Amino acid sequence: MNTQASSAYQHALFGAAAALIGVLALYAGLVVSIIGLAVWHGMAHLDWLQSGTGGILLYGTPLFLGMVLTLFLVRPVFARRPPPPPSRAISHEEHPRLFQFIGAICQEVGCQPPARVEVNCVVNASVRFRQGWASLNDGDLALTIGLPLVAGLPARHLGGVIAHEFGHFRQEAGLRLTFIVRSISAWLWRIVHERDALDESLVESAREAHMAIAIPLYLGHLGITLTRHFLRLLMLMGHAACCRLLRQMEFDADQHEIRIAGSQAFCETAARIRVLNTAWNGSQSLLGRAWREHRLPDDLAAYILHLADALPESTREAIEEAARSATTDTFDTHPSDAEREAAAIAADLPGTLDLDEPASGLFTDFPTLSREVTREHYAGILGYEPEASRMEATESASAAIDNELAGKRVATFYAPGSGPYLLTAFWPELEPDSPVAVADLHATLASARVTIDAEAEPAADALRSWEQAMVTERRIQLARALNNADIRWDPAELGLPSTEADTLTLLAERSQAERRSAEALLRPLEVVVGQRIQAALLLWWHDPAVTGDCPELPAVQEEIRSLHPIVRAVAGIASTLHTLEGLHDTFHAVLRAADRCRDRHAGQLSIDQTATQIRAQLRTLLPPLSGVRHPYLSQAGAPVTLREAIQRESTVDDGFRGAHAEAAAVRELVPDLHARALARLIALAYEAERRARIGG
Repeated sequence: MNTQASSAYQHALFGAAAALIGVLALYAGLVVSIIGLAVWHGMAHLDWLQSGTGGILLYGTPLFLGMVLTLFLVRPVFARRPPPPPSRAISHEEHPRLFQFIGAICQEVGCQPPARVEVNCVVNASVRFRQGWASLNDGDLALTIGLPLVAGLPARHLGGVIAHEFGHFRQEAGLRLTFIVRSISAWLWRIVHERDALDESLVESAREAHMAIAIPLYLGHLGITLTRHFLRLLMLMGHAACCRLLRQMEFDADQHEIRIAGSQAFCETAARIRVLNTAWNGSQSLLGRAWREHRLPDDLAAYILHLADALPESTREAIEEAARSATTDTFDTHPSDAEREAAAIAADLPGTLDLDEPASGLFTDFPTLSREVTREHYAGILGYEPEASRMEATESASAAIDNELAGKRVATFYAPGSGPYLLTAFWPELEPDSPVAVADLHATLASARVTIDAEAEPAADALRSWEQAMVTERRIQLARALNNADIRWDPAELGLPSTEADTLTLLAERSQAERRSAEALLRPLEVVVGQRIQAALLLWWHDPAVTGDCPELPAVQEEIRSLHPIVRAVAGIASTLHTLEGLHDTFHAVLRAADRCRDRHAGQLSIDQTATQIRAQLRTLLPPLSGVRHPYLSQAGAPVTLREAIQRESTVDDGFRGAHAEAAAVRELVPDLHARALARLIALAYEAERRARIGG
């Protein structure tokens, strides 16, 4: 296979360079023109200052506009870029096999070895100029390898990924021009998209100012808006040229990966990285939860690998279906995976790298390195190194995830199509110490199984109707709040037919009727489901077939006792929680749309009214949580209630910010804890039925 840069790559490269030079010239011309016009006006019209207040206003307004627009245009040049993910440099002495492996790949690709090799906790690998613009002349390169890739790929596949990254730097002149093109493109993107408070502060100040001051401020805001649209047009022109180049770069770099790893390995790597990325995205919310609960996994690479391997088959199929159906758009920087894999299959190469072992074997002591880099990753995000007491063995963290997933996998046996708060309408108090006949428990379970199987299909249909009605009601709630705030809105954005109050009222009445009808069908089934779970959990105390030969029985019983009150408490506040979620979404949406408010007083009144409603719901919702122990935050001798956990996450403020913070804490903690507790209880109920051989 020819690994020289293709003519398409060369044409795209020089086309992008020419386009960006033209865009830069227009940008520089705009800045110089604004400054020049402002200076010319200031020198040519000094006599206007002698014409009283009107003359001073006419003289000062263009100077003010020139200053504001110049500041708007040049501020992104000096703005600090966000720091890259934390990484650690490693040496040849520490990992000789890895450096030999990298050197052999660089020789095969025809690129000089990197001067620096770094590792981090991101699902990615990259090669860059080590010192940015300063490395353009000497070609000083740095390779960064994400440890989750190392944990999740064979050495052959990792070698292909590294070959791909160095393939971008295959040609001396091309790599430098590419770096310049990408740097300028990223800089233009920042000018257009990095918002600051300048234009917003102009509008806020204008609303409070005297007319003579407000006019220049409004003109400044208008000038910034028009300039931003002009720059967006320039950016799109340059970005379109760059995207064509970047896509061709990927195809050319793919050639090196295919030649070294092989066509089949290329496709396997692409599929595996998609799964690892999905696991990485899912890990972010889990890590936030783990931080609150003082149990950060001590090895992120192993943790992400476990999450990837634990993904349900349905999720994997959805990932692959999305990849197969994806297409490449004009402004995509990468070709679609489907196009890249088709090119690899067409090449039909076996690959030159024959190394059948895990990529982690290339490192001297990969588990130790991964744990150390994980701590540095946390320190880079938090700003300090987390205490040892906050770290948890990844095996334990992974087991907790397995327990949660086990409950979700078997949930459909108990409530087909189970939704976010199904199984909360009927949840009686658990009384394991009260005498009960095992035969009665078995009879309850057998009867419940028959009912659930018979009602599965209509229950799933009713749940879909309930969920759709809830979505519609929340949209109507938001629409009414926008109307009250005198904010313009497009009915199509909310999926509603009209902005008229009468139409919204009729639609709300119809949605409420549909929701109540669905609830009438679901409630009897929820009662049966609750009875089944309750009976199955009691088997852990009363059925010898379940309790016998079970060394973990005391731990299971204690776990049931700690989790059951959570689900029971949420059963009592489910309706209030639904209402709070709708109000909180409305509150957020009105705040985001505040710049479209035609009457500031009406907008503030709408925000205050929504905050008051949120406070009212919180007063109903929080007291029942005061007696519920948070099992994952409580420690020996130091129990923490769910209400205390919510207060820790929110700010103490009587204003609308306090209402927002407390509602956000409720939404972050309560549904998640309820879902985890319910999933675990269902898993234990299912295990009890299995041990008791209910249903054969």
